[in-house]
Amino acid sequence: MEDTVDKYAGIVQVYNLSLGADTPIRDSEFSDLAKLLDFLSKEYKVLFVVAAGNIRSLLGTFPTDHYGSPLSRIGCPAESLLGLTVGSIAKHTNGTALSDVNFVSPFSRKGPGADNGIKPELVAHGGNLIDPYSNSPRISTYGISKDGKNLSVDNGTSHSAPIISQYAQRLFDAYPKSDPNLVKALLCHFTEPRSNHDELSESGLNYVGFGEPNIERALTAGNFNAAYIYEGQLDQDNYQFIGFHIPSTLRADEEDTKLRVKITVTYDPPVNPDNDKEYSEARITATLIKNTDGGMKDIAISAEDKYNLPWNPIIQFEKNFSRSYSAGFWELRLRLYTRGKVKDNYLQDYSVVVEIIDDNKKTDVYADVENEFSDIYKKIKVTIAA
Repeated sequence: MEDTVDKYAGIVQVYNLSLGADTPIRDSEFSDLAKLLDFLSKEYKVLFVVAAGNIRSLLGTFPTDHYGSPLSRIGCPAESLLGLTVGSIAKHTNGTALSDVNFVSPFSRKGPGADNGIKPELVAHGGNLIDPYSNSPRISTYGISKDGKNLSVDNGTSHSAPIISQYAQRLFDAYPKSDPNLVKALLCHFTEPRSNHDELSESGLNYVGFGEPNIERALTAGNFNAAYIYEGQLDQDNYQFIGFHIPSTLRADEEDTKLRVKITVTYDPPVNPDNDKEYSEARITATLIKNTDGGMKDIAISAEDKYNLPWNPIIQFEKNFSRSYSAGFWELRLRLYTRGKVKDNYLQDYSVVVEIIDDNKKTDVYADVENEFSDIYKKIKVTIAA
């Protein structure tokens, strides 16, 4: 693996790993393979997309005892901190199927990761099973067989991961000079929510992560939203302020205004392979600052508004506004903290996606931003590789 990544450095940006161990991971323990993926990710600026792994047999009454078993947790190397782990959801169902459409597949392993962070981060179509725990061609996944002449049918997160790998490469093609942090941010930001089984009280984040990526939304603005993207570096001594603008058509005094601001920050911290309990050696904190008639004010972000596990390399939160704010200039404030062997002059690469959404679906937010602030922002031409 090291030889391959080195040989294709600067050429290959995405590596799909549809492999994994059946043994579940444990808290604060990272496998040698996961550590290698993290080293290669940062050293060569590549993205590893890793299958979450499959539960090979029924572990008890489905779904409560099945997913209540510790044997249902992800296996090596899906705990890779810098890799993107992919679980499976069902896209087809029938009267005897164990999962409904857009619910986690019965075989898809769950999180959390070794640092108790979100794993898998994303999900994609990987098939379904029927009661009690067996295959059915109608609700499985299809692909080209080894001989290239027939269709082949199967189930597994090994089929989900390549879908996300393809999405990642499309984003690298669209933004050819981008860091993997940006591609990761776009994939985790522009998602559709997916579900774990209704009988399970556990957070859906441990099953479907941020959801299923919507690649079209990650590439182009919709009718009622616009996104600012930014890549930068943070030092250990200073706050960094990233400015963006809310168009006047979404100001608070407009009738029935429903403004939503969604933010995703991703970064690739250095890791300490000799200290699994403090494996990540960098963290970023984020604060949203809104514009008001009385000046700039920090936004109170509650635990329900965000995903922000200290030392985990993904931050995501969103906030709704209907009053007590002004259009115009807003800011996102970032700060870097480090630990372990990190040198004083270390600079942390990061990427940010800030999405402005009109939840009333009345205004063309992208056109409004372009008309009002086109002289401020650089518009990136998006091209899709054939």
